[in-house]
Order: sequence, then C-alpha cells, then structure tokens
Amino acid sequence: ATINHFQSEIPLRGFKSATVPGLVSTWFAAHEKHGRLAFEELLAPAIELAEAGFPANEGFIGRIQYHLTEAPDTKLFEQLGISVKLAIGDLVQQPNLAKSLRAIAKEGREYFYKGAIAKALFESTNGWFDQKDLDKH
Repeated sequence: ATINHFQSEIPLRGFKSATVPGLVSTWFAAHEKHGRLAFEELLAPAIELAEAGFPANEGFIGRIQYHLTEAPDTKLFEQLGISVKLAIGDLVQQPNLAKSLRAIAKEGREYFYKGAIAKALFESTNGWFDQKDLDKH
C-alpha cells in the first residue's frame, strides 16, 4: 500500500490496517538459530488445542464481545467457526487452524507464504496483499 490508497487516515480495523503477516517467518527464523525440536513437535500442543478445543473463559468471551462492540457487522467469528454466544466453559474448537498449523509444521514456511494460506490471504483481502508482498517479507 502507498499513501495514495488512503483518503485521510489509515483505518484502525480490517485488512487495510494490517502489515504483511510475519509471525510464521519469525518462528522459522528463531528455529533456524536456536531450535532443536522438529516443528511437528513444537506445534503439537497448539494443534491439539485447536483440534480438541479449549473451554472458553471470561477473558476470551470478553475479547469477542469487545470486538463486536467495535465492529458489530463483523463476520470474523462466523468465518472462524466460533460462536459469539459462548458461555464460560463452552468448548472452542478451531479445526481449520489445526489443519493450517499441521501443514506449516510438515511443509514449512513456504506453505504459509506461497501455498494455500497465501492464496486464501489474497482472496480474503481482495488482492490487498499479493505474492510480491509475501516474497518481500
């Protein structure tokens, strides 16, 4: 994006307020320098939590409610498969996150930056992010 993409300010929410995703790249850079375990082993606990689920707590529910007050028309939680009517103790499962983490663990950094996740990012942002953006990260 350039300054020409914004009328008067950068929005506070939505994909136009985001930077190129760098977390996965950071995982791999840290692992290359300091890692000893295989990525499958490192990500196994997160995959298990995403797949089997975790009980919603007050903080998790509060963050959802806050997000809804800020963006009442959001479809984010629906797209993630997370109910906005959670009660404390309700199970939160994220099978798509588990699938993504499993693929990243198995296929590596490139799965995120050049594979199916990258393509989904391009589609979900209507091309705001593109392959050149991810290649430069």
